[in-house]
Amino acid sequence: MKRITILAAVAALTLLVSGLAVAASGMDHGSHGHAADHGQHAAAPGSTLEGGMKTMADNLDLMKKDVEMMKAPAMRDQAMAAMNTHMTDMHHGMAAVEAHAGNMGDTALQDAMKRLNSEMMDVMKAMGMTKRNPDAGIPMLEEGLGKLDKTMTMMQGMM
Repeated sequence: MKRITILAAVAALTLLVSGLAVAASGMDHGSHGHAADHGQHAAAPGSTLEGGMKTMADNLDLMKKDVEMMKAPAMRDQAMAAMNTHMTDMHHGMAAVEAHAGNMGDTALQDAMKRLNSEMMDVMKAMGMTKRNPDAGIPMLEEGLGKLDKTMTMMQGMM
């Protein structure tokens, strides 16, 4: 029963973050109110397929560095907080890629994104494990990030 509750909570969190990312994907917070803007808004970084892929790749690299920092007990809390931020940013990139795949009817990319979402859920579970038992959680994080990396590499080959 505890597992089902945890899985439901993780699924709800993932949907919430993805929903917020989709809702905010068209917003360009950086250019509001600038005189040089002249009413034209550029696409938000990460709101295109290429931008989404770059956002995902950049944040995956940052998450790998966060896991390395977690290996030092004194840095663990700081690294966990940074990884939470990087995971949220990666979800924004994922939302952009998912939107593109849906708009274009690209079923191969949609399937890859489903796999990527599942792998992100595994990374979230590993983060929870790391908070309780770092010796077991950190290897799970490394494995999960390795799977994400492999899927991202496969997706980049599809472009």
